[in-house]
Amino acid sequence: MNLLERIYPDKKILFVIFFFFFTSQVFLFIKNLYPFLIEYHPYALLKCESYKNNCRLLRMEDLRFFYDTQAQKLVPLPELFLSPESFKPLEKGYVEAQIEGQIVVLVPYREVFWQELFQRLSKNLKLLLTFIFGLILLRYFSNINPKKLKDKRLIYALVGLSLLSLIAVAIKKYLSHSPTPVRWLFGTSIQPSEFSKVILILFLAYYISNKGSLRRWQNFLWVMGIVLLHALLLLIQPDLGMAFFVLLLSATLIWVGGVAKHIVIGSLSIFSAFVAGAFYLFFSKHVGERLRGWLDPFADPYDAGYQIIKSLQAITNGGFWGTGLGKGLHAATYIRESDTDYVISLIVENVGIVGFVFILLLQLILITRLLRISYSIHDTFDRIVIIGVALNIAYSVLVNYAMAFNLLPPKGIALPFISYGISSNLSHIIGLGLVGSIYRKYSNVY
Repeated sequence: MNLLERIYPDKKILFVIFFFFFTSQVFLFIKNLYPFLIEYHPYALLKCESYKNNCRLLRMEDLRFFYDTQAQKLVPLPELFLSPESFKPLEKGYVEAQIEGQIVVLVPYREVFWQELFQRLSKNLKLLLTFIFGLILLRYFSNINPKKLKDKRLIYALVGLSLLSLIAVAIKKYLSHSPTPVRWLFGTSIQPSEFSKVILILFLAYYISNKGSLRRWQNFLWVMGIVLLHALLLLIQPDLGMAFFVLLLSATLIWVGGVAKHIVIGSLSIFSAFVAGAFYLFFSKHVGERLRGWLDPFADPYDAGYQIIKSLQAITNGGFWGTGLGKGLHAATYIRESDTDYVISLIVENVGIVGFVFILLLQLILITRLLRISYSIHDTFDRIVIIGVALNIAYSVLVNYAMAFNLLPPKGIALPFISYGISSNLSHIIGLGLVGSIYRKYSNVY
């Protein structure tokens, strides 16, 4: 057994993960580092809140400026290129100048270069560490005995841990009095909802395999109670999109596991009541703004429709062949989440529809490979786990693309293994690790 097989038994899946990691690193660099490097000039001024704190490049009428210490005034940078001997630019320290009626702090680029470089490089470094840690998790989970995953105490301990982590996020939001959504347990690194999806897949696989199916009302209501409790805690954050995602994923697995027709009709009533209650109690205003921004983004182009418009502009800029790597910076400059939720807009702008189709084909290969493995397995628990992992990836891809192309309202669902997101990437890797452990168990089938 070679090194790659020790990490993961299926080389096709492992190759796709490696390629997606490389893609993520490239476009994370284009988003965060490349614009910074091409804009760099040691005398170009940065507009700061205070000395060396929260600095942004000073641009006026799309021109960069430097500060002439002799004349004590701002001068467009091209003039320094034309006659450098005529000026004495600020080399270090800071000056205060009046711009558009406000006194602002200006520092030369070179003063904060290394600090800014490290901050912008930190995401690439974090992603690299996440990938290395992910490979360790992949090897660990792919070598677990699948029989241990069927232990009732383990399953319910994981469900309890999932609920407690979501409750902790709700408490954090309550104590912080934050008007904005709170979805992370520690800083912006650990998002419990991502791991809750994997835990719910295991819970549903265990319960359905243990009961045979969900044809009895008491079995169905118990399962739905666990799922709806997760969705309710997600609504409190508030994260309406993730709540619906959890409901969709769970409903699909329940259907795959087998459910009586009369329960399907009853469950539709439960879902309808839940959705109506969610809109009325939590999101009537918030959802209304999002829907209006989605239906007519140009009605509010600087707020609700801003991300949508910039995403579509970036995709249009890319066209069929793309602008070329590093040349398409519209998404990198104007879309705040072009390395996370809107990463596909950044990709299409740089490598075009051709690059997008290639990535889509690799995602389809990954998903169909998982489904093919599931079809060869007769154990209900193992089969539902693999289908759940495949659907988690497939639904994430579908929702992310639909959001970027404005087919669905904006929702922060990361693109698996490509978007920058520690929790998202690790949760998908854990899911694939569980698939790997099942694959090893049935390796004689292939």
